[in-house]
Amino acid sequence: MYRATASSLKRHLKGGVLGNLGATRFATSSAIAAKVSSGGLFSWLTGERSSSLAPLDTPISSFVLQMLMGGGGSFSAGGPGKGMHSRLFLRVLNEYQQIQSFSAFNSIFNNTGLFGIYASTSSDFAPKAVELAAKELIAIATPEKVPEVQLDRAKKSTKTAVLMNLESRMIASEDIGRQILTYGERKPVEEFLKAVDEITLDDITKISQRIISSPLTMASYGDVINVPSYENVSSMFHAK
Repeated sequence: MYRATASSLKRHLKGGVLGNLGATRFATSSAIAAKVSSGGLFSWLTGERSSSLAPLDTPISSFVLQMLMGGGGSFSAGGPGKGMHSRLFLRVLNEYQQIQSFSAFNSIFNNTGLFGIYASTSSDFAPKAVELAAKELIAIATPEKVPEVQLDRAKKSTKTAVLMNLESRMIASEDIGRQILTYGERKPVEEFLKAVDEITLDDITKISQRIISSPLTMASYGDVINVPSYENVSSMFHAK
């Protein structure tokens, strides 16, 4: 699969979500994520295996979804292209100064994967940050909550990121190896770009609904005394 972005999961595992436990005493970092049990996607969280690979459009939908949600740090140097017009920037980072970082992450392999939101904030604001993460995932899965202009921007950002990455010989070489191992061939980049163009709002809604309907995975570190319990957060996605 063409690499739309560097793996956020790798960065989070090393820098916070599951690593450096207790390294931040007066701050809290949390991540909530979920799997999608389709064609082997996102099954690492429960140890499931699938012999069938996901169709090309499914991982592409998740790439576009990540770009659509976006996010980042409370301060970001640079202008267009830094994700400052993404949903998490506009709806969360621009509205709550207590949040230090708030971003969607996505990592997909043949039969493993993870999609979720990573947040960093002060301990006393942790309950609200977790609530906001859950609300954003629910909102993206609700029909007619995403404007067409946001989807168009996310698709253009996805294609730009892919084409820029493929300018690197190292990334292009890695991409060749990944695709041969996954598909037995390297698919033309035009096929990927065409698939991105064909993503619709309905596709985004469907994959988001599959994500939030699957079992929740949650991890926190730092001053976690105020972080809501797993049961409490999980119930947010299944409220009647």
